[in-house]
Formats: sequence, C-alpha cells, structure tokens
Amino acid sequence: MTKRVSILTSLGILVLVGGLLLQGCKGKEEQAQAPAPPTAAAPVSGEVVSVDATANTVVVKDATGAQKTFSLDPATTISKDGTTLTLAELTAGTKVEVQSEQGAEGKLIAKAITVKP
Repeated sequence: MTKRVSILTSLGILVLVGGLLLQGCKGKEEQAQAPAPPTAAAPVSGEVVSVDATANTVVVKDATGAQKTFSLDPATTISKDGTTLTLAELTAGTKVEVQSEQGAEGKLIAKAITVKP
C-alpha cells in the first residue's frame, strides 16, 4: 500500500511539474511572438552612399563615416525644399537628413528623408 501511495504521489508531482514547464514555455513563445513597437531613432545627417529601388533601401554615411541602411515603407516621405521627390531622384553623394524608427530586429525604417543643400 505504501509503495502504491509513493508511486501515485511521484506521478502526481511529475504531472504538476510537466504542466508548469509547458505553461512557462507557452508564455515565452507568446512573448517572443509579440513584436516590439517601433521606437524613434536619432536623426541621421549625411551623404547617400547607395539607393536600391528594388529592396527599397537607402544607405547613408554619417559624419563619423558610419554607414546606416534605412528601409523605406509606403509612408516614407522624401522631400527637397518642400517638394516631394521619388526614391529614383535620390543619388549617391546627395546630402540628406533621415528621420527614422527602429523596428523589429533593430532594422531602421525611414519615415522622412530631407535633401539638404
């Protein structure tokens, strides 16, 4: 009888621990799936290094020489002296200031690109 009680108690503990482990894993899975909201990144002033219209990206070299890649989305605006430009009108060597957000996985998403004189 004592042996049977020990076995049943052990099984009960295993079921309880297993359930807690599964619940903990589910919480981590849900947490990992929830994307972090975008956060505003510091503006970047510099020179356009390259433009990739197919990938919708612009690479800008800042004053320190660091290159940053910005992805463009449909809401991104590009302007010069108040006039709207297209991505095709940006060329290497153009001086710009980029307002962006840091999205999922640290990716920089340009919100506004302003061509500087």
